[in-house]
Amino acid sequence: MKVKKKCYFCYKVFEIPLSRAMTGRGKFCSRKCTDNYKVKFMKVKNKNNPSWKGKNVSYNGLHRWLRRNMKKYGICVLCGKNTKTDWASLTRKYKRGKDEYIELCRKCHAELDWGHWTNEKGEKIPMFRVPEVEVIDI
Repeated sequence: MKVKKKCYFCYKVFEIPLSRAMTGRGKFCSRKCTDNYKVKFMKVKNKNNPSWKGKNVSYNGLHRWLRRNMKKYGICVLCGKNTKTDWASLTRKYKRGKDEYIELCRKCHAELDWGHWTNEKGEKIPMFRVPEVEVIDI
């Protein structure tokens, strides 16, 4: 069974097998349109790109944005260890913004996400509440 689709680049109507349409493929009528689309739009970054989703960004899209726009130093801002680090969201709202994230080692990141941090008295800090941290640029 075939379905009709409109090319993302030239807007020509073309037919593709239903199985390709169901898996999200078949967006272009030809290889030429695919290549032209990539040349024209893939160089365009952020809000000027027609694929920009703004606040509706997916989990993977946000992590791709983080890798492109945030430089890692490999030093945890909480414990100071020089090791593999991750970007951890402070507010758990997962927005784009450099002040939304801090660089944490895997251990501190897990403790942040699961709420296992304790204060000086040994009392558990409530989940998702980050202790005051001084973030410095290196």
